[in-house]
Amino acid sequence: MNPFKRVPTLEIDGMFIVESVAALQYLGDRKDVADHWYPKDLKDRALVNTYLAWHPADMRKHAHGYVQALFGGGSIDESTAKSNYEAMLDNLETIWLKANPFLAGSKLTIADLHCVCELSQLEAYGKGYLTEQRPKLAVWMEKVKANLQPHFNEVHTSFMAEAGERYQEYKSAKL
Repeated sequence: MNPFKRVPTLEIDGMFIVESVAALQYLGDRKDVADHWYPKDLKDRALVNTYLAWHPADMRKHAHGYVQALFGGGSIDESTAKSNYEAMLDNLETIWLKANPFLAGSKLTIADLHCVCELSQLEAYGKGYLTEQRPKLAVWMEKVKANLQPHFNEVHTSFMAEAGERYQEYKSAKL
């Protein structure tokens, strides 16, 4: 299905969309999806797209770098990776959530969905406290998760448990 052999992959009438942002944007453009997810208004949509463009070079880079370091891999040590990740969390709180309850304004969008999924991965490794130390970010996380229920828990519960177990196994083997 996915020529890059990774997830996610969305199939629509025989067409495969192989990147999460492209899939979210496609789904957001459908007529049967509420406008708040991917606004038709160009100014509102530009705010969503700005976050989606920022995400890979900042959020993904530092979250992935920290996860790699936690498992003993990557090109930087765990302390540096954690500092980079925390600086990115600070940017989420002081820039993205400075004046609004959600990343791209007053309503939940695909930007929030994309971000909360990335941040939730670190919770599986016992690093959720880093988000909780930032009041605006902690409130935002809870608000987004609450708005996505019951689907958020349906999707994340098994992943979180499995990822947490793998991390504990790694830490135990490392000792």
